[in-house]
Amino acid sequence: MDLLSLVKPGFAASPLLLESEQSPVLIEKMAKKIFDRTEDSKSFAHPDWIQLDGDKLKLENLRESLIELRRRPFEKSFRLLTIENFEACNIQIQNALLKTLEEPLAHWIILLGVISSHGILSTIRSRCLVYHEPRQANTLSELSNLSFIFEAIHERDELRIHELTDAYLKNRDETRKLLVALLTKASQLGYPGHWSEFAPQLLESLKFLDRNINPRSLWDQAWTRSMAP
Repeated sequence: MDLLSLVKPGFAASPLLLESEQSPVLIEKMAKKIFDRTEDSKSFAHPDWIQLDGDKLKLENLRESLIELRRRPFEKSFRLLTIENFEACNIQIQNALLKTLEEPLAHWIILLGVISSHGILSTIRSRCLVYHEPRQANTLSELSNLSFIFEAIHERDELRIHELTDAYLKNRDETRKLLVALLTKASQLGYPGHWSEFAPQLLESLKFLDRNINPRSLWDQAWTRSMAP
């Protein structure tokens, strides 16, 4: 199913949990279609669009935004609330949003963007349409050892994991490609075996990848945390 087929001017399947490494870009494309804007400008804003970023979101900010969401729209017949990087939101913030999802109003459209849905409350996932963006075939084919790495993590085979990941953890671009591919596969398979412990640690490492930290160190730290009793 094409993601943009879920939206049209004035409407979107809602609430929608969008799982994609490009979720901020896709959310903006969806917003433009919802508001029936066709211009190619990179930035787009609308008085009926409430935009939040989970990396920076505080509980009081969410509460203020939810109050705003309940108000009458300024120009349209609906109000749109989007939260990028929703996986970064703590349990208190997720629970605050859950109350809104449990009592939706007809004029609300809510879009949540995540890299991985691991760590999102099951009660939130159950109230959302979950869309996993299909990965490009050529991207997956480049990661020829992906299935072997995934299984080695599942089985906690540390020596094999080190051997299989060594070539990917030498630069940030290859590391990011590997982490996103593994997290996507783990999400699709329901986080089997050790993945239930490793996925949240790997997701945390992904957030620090742009900093001046060795990718191998980030991986090793994530693995160590996942093995802690």
